[in-house]
Amino acid sequence: MRALKRTYLVFTSTALWTIAAIPVIYVLRECMNSYVNGTIHGFNSDVVIYGIEAFADTLLFFLAFFVVIDVLWAIVVVLAIVTTVTTIRHWSTL
Repeated sequence: MRALKRTYLVFTSTALWTIAAIPVIYVLRECMNSYVNGTIHGFNSDVVIYGIEAFADTLLFFLAFFVVIDVLWAIVVVLAIVTTVTTIRHWSTL
């Protein structure tokens, strides 16, 4: 039973960290793509911006228009932290 519980906690912690990392990697990839290739700033505009302004514009786009996903991501990160801390604190007693 102890080995099963340890395996479950490690698997759960790893899965939660993986689920938390995937959206971050995707958003950073899109931001870096905008940094290099540019992005159209704002709505109904033909101005293309590059560099850190494009990076920030893309990041703010993801934060502003995907608020529900941002909240769910924060919950997953908190659960991952709690699971990891619980696993580390109780490793010897499991």
